[in-house]
Amino acid sequence: MMIEIKNEKYYTPQEVCDKFNVSISTVARWRKNGQLSAYKLSERKFMYSETEIEKFVKGEKWLQ
Repeated sequence: MMIEIKNEKYYTPQEVCDKFNVSISTVARWRKNGQLSAYKLSERKFMYSETEIEKFVKGEKWLQ
């Protein structure tokens, strides 16, 4: 259920899983470790922006 807000695309954890062919727990671990930033919608719901996913793929999070 990708959504778009102000020309930025946001993806659900499951969509990120599908993109990288990993489990939901792997995506959660990336978020908890600070490797992949997420926007918290509620206590247990997160969305991932396309910009943050691109930074993750390029390895920019490790360069900070």
